[in-house]
Amino acid sequence: MKIVTQDWHPRSGEHWSSDPNFVTTWPVHCAADTSGARIHASLAEQPWDVVIRKGLHEGAYSGFDGLSQNGSTLAEELAAASIGSVTVVGFATDHCVKATALDARRLGFDVTVLLDLCAVLHQRRQMRRSLKCQTPASRQCHQKLRTGA
Repeated sequence: MKIVTQDWHPRSGEHWSSDPNFVTTWPVHCAADTSGARIHASLAEQPWDVVIRKGLHEGAYSGFDGLSQNGSTLAEELAAASIGSVTVVGFATDHCVKATALDARRLGFDVTVLLDLCAVLHQRRQMRRSLKCQTPASRQCHQKLRTGA
């Protein structure tokens, strides 16, 4: 199953700032119904099974915070397809990819992040340092990230 997430922010709210801190506030990006919110051209023609839009009503980093066009969550879509493992790729490793991977792990999915298919927003934030490996499950996820296993 191939699922894509996309930021889809309304023009109102506190997610955007003219003086962003890049933690809870950001410059204007991915405004709903604009070219900035479109799926990148290199991916747009893919046959996606599900498109999850996140950030509809607030800043959202995890794909699990969004909704499909029929109103279902990513967790509901994965459960309906009896999927137990996910592979996460994308931008930004230190925010959206990380949040999605950690939420997937928290929800009991086997998680792999393909770092070669990810990009970080802040180069100093590496996935290994930003993932908090406090449980056996997240240590397993971390090990997969380190070894590529």
